[in-house]
Formats: sequence, C-alpha cells, structure tokens
Amino acid sequence: MIHFVVLLLLETCVSRVSSVRFDAEHSQVNYSGIASGITLPVYYFQLNLFDKNGEQLDESPENNPNVEVLGADGSQIRSKVELLDTKNGRFMGRIKTFQLLEKVTIRVTDEDSGKEFGNSRRRFENLNHDECSCPVEIERFQEAFELEHREDDVLIGFDQMSYESNNEQIREYFAARPNSCALCHYVIKAGRIYRQCYGKHVGFNMFSDATLIALSRIVKLPDVQFWMNLGDWPHSTVNKKRKEEQLFQMVSWGSHQDFKDLVVPTYDLMDSTLGMMHRLSKDQFSVQSTGRQTQWTEKIEKGFFRGRDSRQERLDLAEMSQKNPELIDAAITRYFFFKEDESKYGPRSEHVPFADHFKFKYQINVDGTVAAYRLPYLILGNSVVLKQESAYYEHFYPKLEAWKHFIPLKRDLSDIVEKIQWAKENDAEVAEIARAAHRVVEKETEPVRVLWSWISLLKRISEKMTGEVEINDEMEEVQIPVSHRPCSCSSRQHNEL
Repeated sequence: MIHFVVLLLLETCVSRVSSVRFDAEHSQVNYSGIASGITLPVYYFQLNLFDKNGEQLDESPENNPNVEVLGADGSQIRSKVELLDTKNGRFMGRIKTFQLLEKVTIRVTDEDSGKEFGNSRRRFENLNHDECSCPVEIERFQEAFELEHREDDVLIGFDQMSYESNNEQIREYFAARPNSCALCHYVIKAGRIYRQCYGKHVGFNMFSDATLIALSRIVKLPDVQFWMNLGDWPHSTVNKKRKEEQLFQMVSWGSHQDFKDLVVPTYDLMDSTLGMMHRLSKDQFSVQSTGRQTQWTEKIEKGFFRGRDSRQERLDLAEMSQKNPELIDAAITRYFFFKEDESKYGPRSEHVPFADHFKFKYQINVDGTVAAYRLPYLILGNSVVLKQESAYYEHFYPKLEAWKHFIPLKRDLSDIVEKIQWAKENDAEVAEIARAAHRVVEKETEPVRVLWSWISLLKRISEKMTGEVEINDEMEEVQIPVSHRPCSCSSRQHNEL
C-alpha cells in the first residue's frame, strides 16, 4: 500500500489571544459542498464550533480543529486540505484532490484532545479531481445540494421565441455596431461545445469556454444554444428611438436596470470558483479568513477605497479624501482615462494588499465602467460596505437591501461624510448590517451555487426556447481536454456517517 501525506494548511491569526475553547462533541460539521460521485473544483465543508455548554462560539477558539482524509484502509490520502478560520466561531474546510478518491472518510477532531466532532466521520465515494469528465443528471446535482429552481424575470416573454428568430435579431444587432460588441454564439449538443464569435476583441471567450468545459464535466448539459456577451455593457433592451422593445436572449456577466440580459456570475467570481486552491490567492472563501484578521473594534473608522479612474465619481471620492482625511482614505491606483487630472485628484496610490483593505471599518464601493466586481469580496470581509446608488447589478444583487445589507450612498457621493459620521455614531447597528450582508453573500457565492446559476439558466433556456439546436458550418468546437489520470464515473450516490 502506498503511503500518502495530507498537506494541512491551518490559517490562524498569530496575534490571537483567546480563552474560549470549542467542545468537539458539541461541535458540528456541515458537508454542504461534498457529494459522492459529483465532481467539483473543490470539495468543501463548514465547522460550526460550540462550547461545552452547547453555546455557539462567536470568535476564534484557543484550540484548533484537525481534519484527516482517510482511505478505505485507514491510511491518509494525498490531498491538499485547508482550514480557514473565519474568526466568528466557524472554520471553512476545503479539499483539493489531484487524484481519484474512490473511497474516502473525512474525520474532524479537536487537535488537542483527539475527540471527534459530533457528526465527524462521513464516507464518500468517487470524489474525482476536476479534470475528470463524469457528468451526472442535473436533477441529481440539484437534489444533492438542495438547490432551488432559478426563476428569472428576464426569461418572461421568451416562451415562444425561437432559436432562429433570436439568432437573426442578434446578427442584425451586431451588424449595426460591429466595433462596439464582442459576442459568442454557443451551441451545446450531445455534451459537445461549439461556438462562433463576433467582434474584434473576443479574448474573454476564454472565461466562457472554461466555464462550459467545467460544467460539461459536472452535469449532463441539455442541448441548447445561447449568445454570450464578452463585454461589460449589456445589450438586450428597449429601443428608445423606435419606441419598441429590442429584446433577445443574451447572457451577460452583469446588467443594468434598463436592460434585459440574462445574468450569470461574473467571470471574476467564476474564475475564483474554478481556480480555487489552485492558481488564485483571493477567492470567496479565502477572503473570509484574510479579510477578518483585524477585529471589528480595532478597525480604523474611515471609509476606504482604492481603484482605477474608470468613473468620475471615483475621482470625486479621491478629492473628498483630500478634504476629509480624518473620515476618508481614498486614492486612484491607475490613471488611464483622466491622466491629465492626476495633479487635481492626487498622486497614484501604491498597491494595497486586499487583506489590508479590511483594516478599515467602512468599505466604499463605487462603480467602474459597470458594477464593480469587487463587491462580493468586500462584503465577505469583516467590514461594512457603503454602496453607491447604481443601476448596474450582478447576479446576487436582488438579494441585497439598503440599510439591511449595506449603507447606501447617493450617486454623486455627496452624502458620504454624513453617512460615515452616522456609522461612527451607530456602531452596533452597522456591525449587524455587516453580519447580515455576510450571511447572504456567503450563501450566494458558494461554489455549488455559482455553478448552479449557470446550470439552471442553460436548463431554463433549453426549456423555454423553441426550434432545433443546430451547429452551423462556421462554428468551431471547443475542445474538452481528456484527463490522463484515473477517474470513476459511478452513478451510485453514497454518503454515509
């Protein structure tokens, strides 16, 4: 038998001083991101820590949990295992495997006493590495992770729209503005992916290609065709000049209240999900640990912002910072659109590590060319977000409410001084806003939910649109790399205590 070693990375705050301890027998493991036979980029779970009286902790404990990944014979299996301390009485655990885990048991204990968590031992079968192509039925994926059907208002009106009509409309739309669009027409048929791209700058198809390749390995995608917007600006809208709707089926990474594009998670969030524990240093899990190194009571009570000059309000914010340095620390990291104005708005700021942003209690979110894709990461850190009023949105924005999940700012940011002063005077209420936002965004950006946003949308399009799914002669096939490492595509579902 080959002996394997588990690489265990336990992220803790070295300056932490705590007299609180968790009790293993009362503590629980929530295996929300693992299911036998379902391939994921990363397998993950949560540790919810309770003390000996059964009270849930709300801070980091003195003792540490320990995770073991064991084979059928009880030997440790070679995987990358990471525990992330979210500093609120919880740990995020995740496993990146580079081989097939045919039969595996996950065991969680108190590192000091060796006692197991109340529901620690869980057995799984056929946890494949992410290069395996072992798609399961969509319904099985949905049931395994208890996911809801996607109900999208923007799909209303597409019930009788045919693929042929949609394709004609979009080709006509592109022909009228060839230099301002970057689009790809995708066809998925019998599990194979084809596309034809339009426009001069279509390099971002690497993100939509990567997404579809990953999804095709996870679930059996329906035969479907759709158009992907590779740019920032949405397209499906009301034609105001002709006073009629110009609606067509277009998938975008974000949209605007005047448009009707079908919204999926941003390429940034999707890239974080697919590259987790592999090539990225910042993702929706790691920021919950690195962004919480500074305790709430120790944070600097100033509004913080760093970003490039992609919108006038960002420049105005930098100017406000110069006038109100006791309340605002804001600066431009790169002058591109307004190079001649650097002397007015302040010198270019040096890079600030993202984790250091959260040394400040108030994170200011201002649009870029469209919605600023950093918002989910800002919310997942241990600060509160002051969000500019905006017509732009990402896939999870409908779940957020002003004053419940963020402090709203006027479009021109003219009330920012007033809002920061209010926040300083109402600290307990502001802390609850931050916690409420974290609960929502943590759920909406979980890897299985990010993947499900795409899977459920493709399923809905295939159900709503009419006509044949056809591959035209100009399309090229997107190649799905074949894994040369062992995989097991057993359809049996097997999760046991």
